[in-house]
Amino acid sequence: MNVIKSDFNDRCETINHLFQHIEDMTLKPRSVNTVLILKSSLFVAIYNNIEATFYALFEKVHKEVNLVDYHILSQKMKKIFIEYHFSKIGNVNPQALKMLQDCELKFPQLEDYLNKKKLFSGNIDIRKAKDIFSTYGMSFFEFPQDVADSILTVKNKRNSIAHGEVTLLGASSGFNNVKIKELVDNSIIVLSKLIDIVTVYIDKKKYLAVSPQK
Repeated sequence: MNVIKSDFNDRCETINHLFQHIEDMTLKPRSVNTVLILKSSLFVAIYNNIEATFYALFEKVHKEVNLVDYHILSQKMKKIFIEYHFSKIGNVNPQALKMLQDCELKFPQLEDYLNKKKLFSGNIDIRKAKDIFSTYGMSFFEFPQDVADSILTVKNKRNSIAHGEVTLLGASSGFNNVKIKELVDNSIIVLSKLIDIVTVYIDKKKYLAVSPQK
């Protein structure tokens, strides 16, 4: 988890530097268009940090669970296991069942899993994050509405830019520096909390049917 936290901190530092550049440019004359473009770029940078952090966290989870035999996994992790290898429980025939019992199959690495299942791609907001965490049997934190709204705004703005629905000039229109800083800070609050949740999940092996006491 140390590498995940370090990479996350590096991305947050870059985002804060970009915001500081926006602050500096705001004070300069005839810089309105430049500031708008920088703000729109910040939407993209914040969302990229969200997806990069999610990928890193669930890549770590999949690596840990890949080392564990099927029969000692929690029910929710077994469900992910079955759906990956057999699509649904009804496809587990006697031969497949023997493969499970003999531990011939492993929990997929995240890269392989994403080839079959769309976990996240341009769609992460608080509601989606909660759904994903629930799928893996993880606890979740009830974020204040304003924090949740910030993540939704970032997701929507990033997607509008990525899909060409708005220009870089138009995407950030109406967002002053105070509002932009709020988006930055709230994204960091959310991701820091989710990193903590996954850290506990892994350290306490909550992906097992019976977690060992520590």
